[in-house]
Amino acid sequence: MRVYLPRGDELGELLRLALPVAAVQVGMMLMGVVDTIMVGHVSPEDLAGVALGNIYFFACAVFGMGLLFSLDPVVSQAVGAGDQEAMARGVQRGMILALVLSGAAAVLLQYAEPVLVFARQPAEVIPLAAGYARATVPGILPFYLFLVFRQTLQAQGRVFPILVAMVVANVANVFFNWVLVFGNLGLPALGAVGSGWASSLSRTVMAAGLLVIAWSLLHPQLHPIRPQAFRWRPLARMLRIGVPIGAQMGMEYGAFGLAGVLMGVLGTISMAGHQIALNLSALTFMVPLGVSQATAVLVGRGVGASDPDRSRRAAVGGLMVGAGFMTFRGGGHPGPHAPEPPGFLARRTTGGCGPGLPYGDGSARALVGAGTGLGRGGSSPPAQDSDSAGRRASPPGGGRRRVGCRRGPWTFPAQRGLCGESGPQGSSGPNLSPLQV
Repeated sequence: MRVYLPRGDELGELLRLALPVAAVQVGMMLMGVVDTIMVGHVSPEDLAGVALGNIYFFACAVFGMGLLFSLDPVVSQAVGAGDQEAMARGVQRGMILALVLSGAAAVLLQYAEPVLVFARQPAEVIPLAAGYARATVPGILPFYLFLVFRQTLQAQGRVFPILVAMVVANVANVFFNWVLVFGNLGLPALGAVGSGWASSLSRTVMAAGLLVIAWSLLHPQLHPIRPQAFRWRPLARMLRIGVPIGAQMGMEYGAFGLAGVLMGVLGTISMAGHQIALNLSALTFMVPLGVSQATAVLVGRGVGASDPDRSRRAAVGGLMVGAGFMTFRGGGHPGPHAPEPPGFLARRTTGGCGPGLPYGDGSARALVGAGTGLGRGGSSPPAQDSDSAGRRASPPGGGRRRVGCRRGPWTFPAQRGLCGESGPQGSSGPNLSPLQV
């Protein structure tokens, strides 16, 4: 059995992309850490309200996040194939999906209170959590648009503008929390609800800032508007990739969200401590998540360039780096028993994991990234744009020339179109990537 080990330069390329992407993920997590630190100075009830409201927000938003991750294979394969038009159509379809998803999430966020009452959460926390959820509604569309812009730039290997926008958004988040949580500059102190408004404003700054900073890179994909971007069949093909990713992320997040809800059943202090512990433990998970997204980009580029060995080496490299980091990152140690303050509960909670769980997390993230880069949201073959898939003329005699390739999870096209097919003999038609939108 042949083993596709990455070369030194390929590992370097993976790390050069993965480290900034991981830094962006850490930046997004820091916004939640700042919310926790600042609201924690108000009261345990407000901290628990932010925790519960944040759980509900991401429960409503996580499926859309996964669906928009379908842009990873779409854009990266277009980059690998050198197809600027396919890249632009994919980005504009991503924006259409972001608009639809934000409307659906906004409706769910408006009805947080009856859901939390049904989940038997603490009565003193429910109004704060529901107010927090409603305050995040204005930020849901900017949040999704930021994801579209981020995935587009990551696929092109342009990560620096995302880092700058993230730094600006974190500074803005501190300022907005200071004003709205504690009631500075003449505004009333809103506590947990103020933190929700600060999150919405920070996400707006994050999306608008990235658009401004990276305008020269994003403008070719955003203008002019491509009429083909509104065609249903290519959008449906993106959904076939994104829906399984969103479902997987939803189930993964659901486990953590359920733990948070169970903490709420135990009481306000337990939920507040759980929020601190979750923020601290999630920071280390951002590195393999960055490796996963970088792996998706590099695998997708190999697919777009019709270079299966390059994609295989990128997948193996991502698995090595992701699993290696989570194996050797070390672990915490349980603190002393202290039943009351949330900080002590958090310190005890973060120390109980052995090495098996982090190793599994790192390996699974890398494998998910490789599958995403392939454009395999499920078991169906990679999708193609109806703008191009239906225009391949048959060679004389009505047949298609076959290209030998074995079918399986690592099947790649050898020439035009899907594996096993090419364009007409002697044709000078477009060289299609496996996933072209």
